[in-house]
Amino acid sequence: YWYALRALNAFGHGGAFAPYLAVTIPPQSQQQQEATATPTATVDASTVISPTVAERNALVALYNATDGDNWENNANWLSDHPVGAWYGVDTDEDGFVYRIDLRGTDENVGNNLYGSIPSELGQLSRLESLILRGNRLYGSIPSELGQLSKLKNLQLQNNDLSGAIPSSLGNLSNLEGMYLSDNNLSGTIPSSLGNLSNLQHLVLSKSEQLSGSIPSSLGNLSNLKRLMITESKVSGQIPSSLGNLASLEELYLINNLLGGAIPSELGNLSQLKFLNLSANLLNGSIPSALGNLSNLQTLDLGLNRLTGSIPSELGSLSNLTSLTLHYNMLSGSIPSAISNLPDLAYLILTDNRLSGTIPSHLSGLSALKHLFLDTNRFSGSIPSSLGSLSSLSWLALSDNQLTGSIPSSLGNLSSLIWLQLANNQLTGEVPSSLADLPKLSGLHLAGNALTGCLPSGLRDVPVSDLDETGLIFCGDPTHTPTATPTITPTPDP
Repeated sequence: YWYALRALNAFGHGGAFAPYLAVTIPPQSQQQQEATATPTATVDASTVISPTVAERNALVALYNATDGDNWENNANWLSDHPVGAWYGVDTDEDGFVYRIDLRGTDENVGNNLYGSIPSELGQLSRLESLILRGNRLYGSIPSELGQLSKLKNLQLQNNDLSGAIPSSLGNLSNLEGMYLSDNNLSGTIPSSLGNLSNLQHLVLSKSEQLSGSIPSSLGNLSNLKRLMITESKVSGQIPSSLGNLASLEELYLINNLLGGAIPSELGNLSQLKFLNLSANLLNGSIPSALGNLSNLQTLDLGLNRLTGSIPSELGSLSNLTSLTLHYNMLSGSIPSAISNLPDLAYLILTDNRLSGTIPSHLSGLSALKHLFLDTNRFSGSIPSSLGSLSSLSWLALSDNQLTGSIPSSLGNLSSLIWLQLANNQLTGEVPSSLADLPKLSGLHLAGNALTGCLPSGLRDVPVSDLDETGLIFCGDPTHTPTATPTITPTPDP
């Protein structure tokens, strides 16, 4: 039997000789007992025991190395059943393993694999999908996984894996998805990953110990749709070669140590929908070329060191729903072109050096839900036209140099949940219309020169600083007209 099996393996599982070769299985064979009650049976060579002993051993090694006895589900593992009946294992028509999925019955908590990934998995020559995410795997990623020439899907995220990303993974020419996020991986991103010509998803998020720079070779990944490198120590500049990723739809380089300027070449990413470069050390100006990203839905460049003005070209991003530029050093005024964005729901410009008046044309942003202009240098009055933003739920204008009265039209904002107007130079009385806002949960008015009394309907606002305004509620027996406080304008730094 074993000589015949070796011969068949030598000819690629029988090959052209399969119809002519037969194997006589001894009566004591488990396979024979399951197939027939007669002492011997002659079977076609194409049905010879599969997978090979090496493949079965690889699965046994995985079981033993990851405390298989305590998996959440280990049905049929190590049994006499064909390995295709083992929980989480799928085999092809020849009986070879092509998929291992041990996420568990609840894919969010895994299957309680505890231990290291055995190198023997590199022997599964037809494996296309290896899903071990959400478990308690530790140790390094075996370099032998780079031998899995047919692998398309590698999901090892949400474990405790450590060590470097093996450069041998760059040999996986058929790989479409590599997910290594939420581990303790260290070292640098191998430049060999730039060889993965079929790769569509490269996810290295929440990898705090990854360091070095982003390899320029990643610009060769012509089929890449999503690139995520977040919460790491990756530094250096963003490679201009990333502008070659013609299929890229999502680029997330969040909370790293990336510096230098934003490459204007990113404006070539015609398929890009989501661009998030927030929480880095980026400096220089925002490239006007980003206005070419006609499919862009989200642009987040917040928490950097960007300077200069907001490019008017961003007004060409007709599909944009979120523009977040907070905590930078941007100056100048808000471009009027921003009002051309019909789907913009979030405009977050907090903590910059923006100046001039708040444009009345912002009232044209009919989809706007959050407008954050706080902690800037805006002056002049609050446009009454903002009262037409019927979808607005959050309006933050605190810590500017705004003057004049609070427009009564803000009482038309039926969706408003939070209103922040503190620390300006506002005067006059608090409009009674604010008490008619049905969803208002937060109100900040302190640090102004407001007079009169507070509308009694504001008593029930859950979170407010009304006690700090120096005003009392209208109708209180202790109410007396208040004098106009004096506020000294804060000079520009």
